[in-house]
Amino acid sequence: EEKRMLVVRDRQLQALAHAALPDWIAQHLKQFFPRECDALGEAALRIRVREGIARAAAHGFETSVHISQYVDLMVVFGADFYIVPALSWPQPILSDRSVSAATRIERLLEAGCRQGEGT
Repeated sequence: EEKRMLVVRDRQLQALAHAALPDWIAQHLKQFFPRECDALGEAALRIRVREGIARAAAHGFETSVHISQYVDLMVVFGADFYIVPALSWPQPILSDRSVSAATRIERLLEAGCRQGEGT
């Protein structure tokens, strides 16, 4: 009897992970931003998550953690936080492609925290 081993290639794993990402992010948002999610409603939340994934990718964020963090910022500061004139901090950080995506998301989160503290 021949034993067969299932081989899953990196590309296939990435596709599976990407397919599960919207549900994972939606659950994350419900856990950490319940009021905002309730106000949006399920259908609008799903749309916001899909928009967030697309925008994060357009800004060069590829890992599920970075994408999720970007969507978190959208929930806190608004879906268009990166182009709102009153928020001067996101655009310079997002447009600085001389640094890695990890550095850019870290800087965005730090700047967002400072905004939340009112400094």
